[in-house]
Amino acid sequence: MKKVLIYTERWCAGGIESLITNIVEKINREKFIPIILVSQKETEVYDKRLKLANCNIIETLSQKYSNPMKRIIENMKVFKQKIEKIKPDIIHINTYNGIGLIYAKMAKNVGMSNIILHAHNSGIDNDKFKIKSLIHNISKLIVKVKGIKYIACSTKAGDFCFGKKNKIDIINNGIDTEKYHYCLDIRNKYRKEFNLQDSLVIGNVARFVKQKNHIFLLKLLKELTKQVENVKLILVGEGELQDSIKQQAINMNIEENIIFLGTRSDVNNLMQMMDVFVFPSLYEGLGIVLIEAESTGLPCVISENIPKEAILIHDNVSILNLDDDIEKWVNEIIKFSKKKREDKVELIKNMGYDRIENIKKIEEIYENKYEEELL
Repeated sequence: MKKVLIYTERWCAGGIESLITNIVEKINREKFIPIILVSQKETEVYDKRLKLANCNIIETLSQKYSNPMKRIIENMKVFKQKIEKIKPDIIHINTYNGIGLIYAKMAKNVGMSNIILHAHNSGIDNDKFKIKSLIHNISKLIVKVKGIKYIACSTKAGDFCFGKKNKIDIINNGIDTEKYHYCLDIRNKYRKEFNLQDSLVIGNVARFVKQKNHIFLLKLLKELTKQVENVKLILVGEGELQDSIKQQAINMNIEENIIFLGTRSDVNNLMQMMDVFVFPSLYEGLGIVLIEAESTGLPCVISENIPKEAILIHDNVSILNLDDDIEKWVNEIIKFSKKKREDKVELIKNMGYDRIENIKKIEEIYENKYEEELL
């Protein structure tokens, strides 16, 4: 059996963590032993699933760092040591930006021959002094790592993290489609639990960071309350801007129209009770939550910044520009809320976004050292 070290920097509640958890749960254990390595662990939402899959998370850092650059620098000091101690056959590095190239180079320097570098985002957040952007750009310009496999969740993510000059394979981020069948009974149960039977319910699932554009959601909600008597905004997730968003909701006098749910393990059921999924991100690597929403038949109103690979049910997704008049967004949400809802899981499966098919492709990559790319 081959030992696979799956690395990501921070362990939060997001698309990378969902993908890694899916891999750990479904990978062929007769061929591979998965090990998760992170700089620091910041959520327990996947702990139960990982425990059932007999996989633990190893942290490189002994203390938590709120400063992202301090965390990255301290992590790089011990990253090579962890690889040398674990001695994996394969390392699968998941990255949000060009800094992943440095980690790949470090792995190469300690003798790793089977390295997969996996891009997941198309922008940089939490970068007040632009230091991360500087390292990202310098890494893409000067860090050259030959003989590794470059993959990405979308063309946009691959180009952003690695540059267009590298050969990049696009690997769909699959979801557990069986959890996302539309179910009227679950919808009614959750709407009753949250006292939403007579409400227009819009929702969003995302970390509270600038990238996810929660302030735009507040502006939308404010305008919706002028046209719809009973409207609620469901916000699922946590993050550094959560308190700020809550305060802004109070300042705008719309706090009674928002339900903050924090990080949840029942996102599939929460989506059932929504009428429209609103996704106004400033950028995305893919936007896996959009695919989850589409699977349930949930009408979606999104920004044009979402990669095309995530837009699968075209007649159920409205794509708007963030510079459009807010009234256009409001009208589209109201129109889409009246759409007849139908289960879309089989369509999503046929488009290659089921996690079983996704993990089979990941396994194929793990089994191949890609010697042809050394030429």
